[in-house]
Amino acid sequence: MSAPAAHDPRLTTGVRAGFEAFGDAAGRWMLLAVAAAVGAIAVVGLAALASPAWFDAEWPAWDPAVLVPNVLLSIGSMLVALVVSGIALRQMRTRTFDVGAGLALLRRGPVWTVASVLGGVTAVLDVPLHGGGVLLALPFTLYTPFLLADGASAEDALRGGLRLLAVRPGQQLALFGLTVLVALGGALACFVGLLVALPVISLAYAWAYCHLTRRPATGWTDGLDSPS
Repeated sequence: MSAPAAHDPRLTTGVRAGFEAFGDAAGRWMLLAVAAAVGAIAVVGLAALASPAWFDAEWPAWDPAVLVPNVLLSIGSMLVALVVSGIALRQMRTRTFDVGAGLALLRRGPVWTVASVLGGVTAVLDVPLHGGGVLLALPFTLYTPFLLADGASAEDALRGGLRLLAVRPGQQLALFGLTVLVALGGALACFVGLLVALPVISLAYAWAYCHLTRRPATGWTDGLDSPS
């Protein structure tokens, strides 16, 4: 994968572009986030009814009654993240909020493969690492969803995501740091704040992906910063 052109803006500009894109479709993003949250609560409730041991802190974490619901929920969360990424990428390229662009990804086998692998591995590693599995999977979740949305195979998307992450490492760290601050700000504002923060983060990385792959997301931000 070729490196971005020298005149491309700093990747951190993606955060500003993310806020702008979110503002253009704030109501629809909030509605989508609420729907996802309600769905998650319903799924958690069903899992608790199907496996009462899941909520028992004294039950062994490796027991199938606990591990299987965790794996399924982790895979489900990964699928939701991939759908959101598809919507974010479409909006960055076309200025159109299109839920169908995200749902269309669910018809692709590689999407289910990546979600199953990353979700399953994350849930299993969370047991010995006490929740640290998600941190190990994080590098594979930043750009991989957008490659899947562009039609890449599961293997190419995972590898390509890591390659993109290695481009401009200093700016990648700065972008990640800014998105962490956005997430923390959303968490401090409780539920409503996260409804804003999570879509903005996805949009920010969609913008960065567009520029790293030399398919700039036009129409966002009036002035673009030059890379140092």
